[in-house]
Amino acid sequence: MLFRSGGTSVASDFGFIAHIKNGPDVPVQFSNLTNGLVQIPIDPNAEVYVTEQAHAGYTSSLSAGCGTAGNPIKVNASSVASCTITNSDIAPQLTIIKRTNPLGSTETFNFTGTNVSPSSFTLTGAKGGDQKAYLNLTAGPVYQIREVIGSDSVWQLMKVNCTGGKKAGTPAYENGKLVGIDIQMIIGDDMKCTFWNELPRMTGGGSITTEAGDFATTDKGVKTTAATKVTHGFELYCGLNAKK
Repeated sequence: MLFRSGGTSVASDFGFIAHIKNGPDVPVQFSNLTNGLVQIPIDPNAEVYVTEQAHAGYTSSLSAGCGTAGNPIKVNASSVASCTITNSDIAPQLTIIKRTNPLGSTETFNFTGTNVSPSSFTLTGAKGGDQKAYLNLTAGPVYQIREVIGSDSVWQLMKVNCTGGKKAGTPAYENGKLVGIDIQMIIGDDMKCTFWNELPRMTGGGSITTEAGDFATTDKGVKTTAATKVTHGFELYCGLNAKK
């Protein structure tokens, strides 16, 4: 077992299958091992290979002594086959994504984080500068990601949405305002958290009305034609790069 990223599974949590040619498939749990070994009696000159049962959050590597379906191990009466399976926990990953309304703002947003390196970074809402990825994290610690909005900024953090983790993040508030997210990941997580910011805006509604149109004279008298008048709505945003 290789524990590099906070994995806590032990050998007895894993299992494998011994595939015996012209014989049964034998599932085995490592919880049945004796002195760290599992012994499987098979007939002389049998051909066998081993596969491991899937275990969430871990990769597996099998030694040559485990054989394959296309190249099984041939075991005679006097030989011993040794198969070693190495499992490694998969490091959690975290990506912070910035989205803005109006879309694609080039304004800079400042972030801080605990238990991550670097512990501060900046993002914009524009493509190419809107993501920060942290790879090879460790399962267990709480990662606190905060967006630092200055007192002179009119941007508002509306929501933080996280996907790809087995545990939901916990929104963090200061003085009643949303400021970020607290995240605790487990091995194998590939979590993506999107911070949604919005500028205050003023909107005006449009209208459609019908009015009398032009007059036209015919041999049977005077007629009017109806005309449609359309007033377009609008949105005004306040702040830097606040175009819509």
